[in-house]
Amino acid sequence: MPRLSRRSFLLSATAAASAGPLATVAQAATRTPKVLVIGLDGALLSRIKDADAPHLREAGAG
Repeated sequence: MPRLSRRSFLLSATAAASAGPLATVAQAATRTPKVLVIGLDGALLSRIKDADAPHLREAGAG
């Protein structure tokens, strides 16, 4: 199976989602900026950055 580029994958996923009943949710998800954070133990933590969320602080800060 050929490897898709990130953009191709997102476009195909968005097109597939827009054909289904979750189209509104899929479109909203593609517009929401996300911040990915890798913790000290290597775990991947996903945070949604929006106006109500506090800014992520650097490790060791306050």
